[in-house]
Amino acid sequence: MPLIIDGPQDTDLGTWDQLIDEVLLHLAGYTEDQESYGRLAVACGATDQSLTLDDVSQFSRGLVEIDEELLFVQRKDEANGRLAAVIRGFRGSTAVAHPEGALLRDNPRFPRVAVRRALEATLRAMWPRLFAVDAVEIETTEGQDYELPAACSQVLTVEVAPYVGSADWNTLSHWSYNGSAPSNVSATGKSIRVRCGGGRVVRVKYARRPVVPEVGDDWDTTGLPDSCRDVVVLGACHRLMSMAEIGRGSQLSAEAQALNQTRPAGSGITIAKYFLALYEQRLTEEQLALHQQVQVRSHKRA
Repeated sequence: MPLIIDGPQDTDLGTWDQLIDEVLLHLAGYTEDQESYGRLAVACGATDQSLTLDDVSQFSRGLVEIDEELLFVQRKDEANGRLAAVIRGFRGSTAVAHPEGALLRDNPRFPRVAVRRALEATLRAMWPRLFAVDAVEIETTEGQDYELPAACSQVLTVEVAPYVGSADWNTLSHWSYNGSAPSNVSATGKSIRVRCGGGRVVRVKYARRPVVPEVGDDWDTTGLPDSCRDVVVLGACHRLMSMAEIGRGSQLSAEAQALNQTRPAGSGITIAKYFLALYEQRLTEEQLALHQQVQVRSHKRA
């Protein structure tokens, strides 16, 4: 019976987890390593040190991945179809239970947990060139400072609610932002003062850091537009390929030495530079688009 590997069900890569598959797809054409796959024949707990597979013939002693957990297999029990003496939660990954049918990869070149970390590092590094935009509405009282969310790093625009009979919010030109407000004014340390009279509703748009999604979160959690997804993917590819050259230093087997002979020295760095150029190009494009869309209005201090 052929092994069928489950792919993403949402083809628009709407979740953060699906970006891991996108990165692996990008990198698949730049490696000659042939990974072997198998599935759990019996569900395992987080502390089990023996795993039963549907077929262990393609697996060997060493690193194995199941979901985002890394294992180190010390022995293979081929007679019973098991990987034995398994070290769980290897290299900083988390040991968790896995259901029957979970997919295993033997000797993964780019483990999913490493890809996730590269995506997270790329997203953090994009700040402040790319930022998320949020808004908060405040009901004003004349001459008062108002607390802003702790995530606010810069006020972009301030608008006042439309008058009766009008549908458009009006840009307010008299306001002042305080990013180090005293605790008796704002518990978050961020505040704004506006001049528009009391009893009006004011909408403050502000810039904040993109949020790094948790496992299972949608891309929307970041606060960035959908068009930025490929920027994160390209940045992660650059980070991973930059480290790929280090693998040439491993001469543990004749197979590893033979593979290195077919992969010229420096090839990983060359590919990493290629991804870096694409990443920088897309990052600049998104930065320009963001600043055109969200123009910081000039204002007078309130």
